Amino acid sequence: ENVTCVKCFQEFNEYGRPSQEDFYRWLPSFQNYNLTALCPMTGTAYLNNVLFDDSDTEPRILTSRLSYYHTILSTQADYINALRTVYDLSDAISEEYGVDVFCYSLWYVFFEQYLYIDTTVAVTLGLALSTFICVCFVIT
Repeated sequence: ENVTCVKCFQEFNEYGRPSQEDFYRWLPSFQNYNLTALCPMTGTAYLNNVLFDDSDTEPRILTSRLSYYHTILSTQADYINALRTVYDLSDAISEEYGVDVFCYSLWYVFFEQYLYIDTTVAVTLGLALSTFICVCFVIT
């Protein structure tokens, strides 16, 4: 244990979070510490991931980027279910906190089409069938 390490937050709210004042007071220090074995959660790795609005008297976070990891995905169904879960989670966060959450990963771009393929196939077949029926009706 590092004896020179001082706790940033002495008090927490009912959700286990620091007060807004403490958070913003310690955030610049957090962002400028280097990652070490003693403190692997400090901020130089996160320095470019948070955009602040310093124009107000109180600082505000405009945007932030957070990394996350999936469990090992081996089948196509795993990827599709993981994508569906991430979208559900981001919708829940957006609704609960009133912020826009946008999830992105390279493989999301490919697998997103599989979320809507059932509807796309049904609409395409329905249009093709209705067109065929109309042409047959006009010809006869």
